[in-house]
Amino acid sequence: MAKSIILSALPEDKAGTPSSLSKEYSYRNLVTATQIAEAASEIANEVSVPIQSNRILDTDSHVHAALSGASSTDDSLEYSHDYRCGTAALAFLSEKVPTSQNWTAREKLAGCLWSALAFQAELGSSEQQAFRRKLISISESCFLTMSDIVRTRIEVSVTHVLAFRSENLEQTLYPVLGELCDAINALRHNATLDNEERELVHLLVAGHSELVKEPFSSLADPLRTIVLGIETAFKLIHPPCDRHAALVTGQVREDAQMNLHSVISFIGTLGTVLTRRFNVDMLQHYPLVFPLLSGLASGRSKLNGSSTMRTAAEWGCRALLEAAIYNLLIGRYEQAQRPT
Repeated sequence: MAKSIILSALPEDKAGTPSSLSKEYSYRNLVTATQIAEAASEIANEVSVPIQSNRILDTDSHVHAALSGASSTDDSLEYSHDYRCGTAALAFLSEKVPTSQNWTAREKLAGCLWSALAFQAELGSSEQQAFRRKLISISESCFLTMSDIVRTRIEVSVTHVLAFRSENLEQTLYPVLGELCDAINALRHNATLDNEERELVHLLVAGHSELVKEPFSSLADPLRTIVLGIETAFKLIHPPCDRHAALVTGQVREDAQMNLHSVISFIGTLGTVLTRRFNVDMLQHYPLVFPLLSGLASGRSKLNGSSTMRTAAEWGCRALLEAAIYNLLIGRYEQAQRPT
């Protein structure tokens, strides 16, 4: 089988397979939406395939430490399965909490992984599922932590401005100018958050879908929650956090369970309407990352997890997550933050 585009130029181990450290290095250098979605799909595929062999994992010990919590100097670390991509992803996603408010490849990969792995049905050994759950947990935490960070309002300080005296122009001008720039940027940041909240309030108060041109109250679940999830993602200026998921689940009236096949059949031709804001080719090229949206666009799904029963609330949250990840990958949220 040919190597993926991401790994084709990386150093190999003795068996001719890129090592876990090489893959970790490649994940650090992800740039485009295609590279990030492909990397997430590769990791999800590795974790979902039932393991047939019981060979000892021979990759570097500090990568294993990310999974086990053990010291990277412990030479006794061993695993019965070889999760090369997964261990590299764990090491990459386990880094310290970001200090800036800029979404990087790390958080974007985390969102894609969370979406892909959380949709899968539990298959394989207990160790394999423990590994998968560990990846889901750290991916979810990484993504939601950044969602909260970018929504932290910035305090506006004008200490130097208030202390400005014209007679000390040379000594006070530069601190004043720097503080004014910081204050303007803080006010812009806070204003975008205010605008986002107004858009969400308008969406909920109006109670009318821009996609299907009908009141939300006239739509049956899970169609209502899926539509609301998609439209909420497009009202945001940053990827969603827990409280946005609560806005979607709070609209549920009939929380009956359906699998993806039933959802696609229930929504029918409206699936093409719900996905008209998306690049359908991208959705269908990376169905592991966008299982719901790709299924609605194509009218079918054969993914692992398609037969799993989920509530209307879960389908609404999934629609919100997948639409948000799409907007994050294509740079829509970055454009929404620019001052007009």
